[in-house]
Amino acid sequence: LRLPRPLTFTLAIATVIVCAGSHPSRHADGASAVHPAAEAANNVVVERVYPTADELPENLLRLYVYFSKPMRPDVTAGSVRLVDQDGNAISDAFLETPAGLWSRDRRRLTVLLNPGRIKSGLNASNAMGPAIREGSRYSVEIAAGAMALDGSKLAETYVKTFEVLGPDRRSPRPERWTLSEPSLGSLDPLTVFLDEPVDHASLAYRIRVVDASGGVVPGRVVIQQQEQRWVLKPGEPWVAGAYALRVEHELEDLAGNRPTRLFEQRGHNAPGAAAHQIPIHIAPRSKRSD
Repeated sequence: LRLPRPLTFTLAIATVIVCAGSHPSRHADGASAVHPAAEAANNVVVERVYPTADELPENLLRLYVYFSKPMRPDVTAGSVRLVDQDGNAISDAFLETPAGLWSRDRRRLTVLLNPGRIKSGLNASNAMGPAIREGSRYSVEIAAGAMALDGSKLAETYVKTFEVLGPDRRSPRPERWTLSEPSLGSLDPLTVFLDEPVDHASLAYRIRVVDASGGVVPGRVVIQQQEQRWVLKPGEPWVAGAYALRVEHELEDLAGNRPTRLFEQRGHNAPGAAAHQIPIHIAPRSKRSD
């Protein structure tokens, strides 16, 4: 899974910050996720697991695990375990790859839930059903001992627990998103309220604000409200003109559904499929006549 590099702006995802040419790895809210004792001992820490919500769809496609340090090649999806509410490990829950799906800085591990257990009609789906089931509670465990490139280890097993909702069988609908537009000459943020939680990496790489010439508006992006709110804090005051929120057709929700197709459907978008554009117009406020 290879994502395009971020463009020419600083990107903060929830409390994770990304600089141009890099990948999400560090918290940017001023609060450290690293326990002081662990930091003093120079241990590895799991900083965050995405999605951040405590309720996730039965057909969840991906998890993203952020570590505090670059990790060794032998840390893969096999280092992550899915257990049910009784503590039983779920077999064949994840799709394992020999080298793992790592960001370039080796701090973000992408964990794919087994697609064969998600898509209906496939052998694994027919034989075993979904790895997580609606109405049940599960935990994702990252095992203690996972080793960083510098030889330090994850001191304690990290656990994220969540409840399972029904499967998500609908596409994201950018045309239903609402925007809170900034004022001319201000550094006000542009806020986008999404119609459902969106995949963490899609929020980082598939949404841009562009000006009339198609250039990307520089600034800092913050993802809030459990991946349901996208906020651009501009690097410079807003000037008058026509802008657009550009949503790439590869954007996906938590279940891998795109605006142009469901994950269940075969095939992919045609090359060169147009991005969805939401117009934004920033103009001087009209003067009130006496």
